[in-house]
Amino acid sequence: MAVIEPRALTLRDGAALTLRCAEEGDAFASLRLRLETTRTCPYIASLPEDVNESPWQQAATLRGFRDDPRGLLLYAQAPGGALVGGLGLKSNARRKLQHWVDLGMAIVPAWQGRGLGRAMIEAALDFAAANPLIEKVTLGVLPENARAHGLYVSMGFREEGRQYRHLRQPDGTYSDHVFMAVYVKPGAAPSGFETWRGR
Repeated sequence: MAVIEPRALTLRDGAALTLRCAEEGDAFASLRLRLETTRTCPYIASLPEDVNESPWQQAATLRGFRDDPRGLLLYAQAPGGALVGGLGLKSNARRKLQHWVDLGMAIVPAWQGRGLGRAMIEAALDFAAANPLIEKVTLGVLPENARAHGLYVSMGFREEGRQYRHLRQPDGTYSDHVFMAVYVKPGAAPSGFETWRGR
C-alpha cells in the first residue's frame, strides 16, 4: 500500500500543520477541500459543479489511492482538523505507462505562498524516488500561474510539451496547458533533464 508516515511541518511563517496520507474517513473533508479550491483557484481545471461525487464515492477514491502501490494522496491538515491542501500522485493502469505518475495539487488561498506547496512536492518526490516502480513524475500547469511554474522549475521540473488553448475559463478566455516532468531515478532522465535529489 502507498503510505508515508505523518510528518509535522513548520512553514516559513512559523505556522504548524501535519502532512499525512488520506484515509477513507476523510471523504467529507476531502469534498469540502475540493469545493473550496475549485471555487477560489482559477488555475484548476475543475469548477465547483464538477465536484459531484457522493461521500461514499469519494471514500472509494481515497481507498483506491491507498491500495495503489504507485499512487499517493497527501493532505495538509491544520490545527483544528481542517484540510488546507492536497497532493495526489496518480498512476496509469496501462502497462506501457506504468513507469510514471501524474502530480496534481491544490491549496486553499490562505495557505498559499507560505512554503506548503514545496513541502508537499518534496514529500511526494521523495516517495516516488524511493518507489522502485516509478521513474518519472509529470504535471500540468497554466503558463499564467507564474508562482506555481517557478516552484516547479526550482524543484527540477522541465517542460515537455504544450497543448494550446486547452482550458476555457467561464469568461470565454483560453489558457494553454504546459506539461512538465522530473525524473526520480538515476539514469532515467534524458539529456537536459535533472534527477530529483541528484542535482
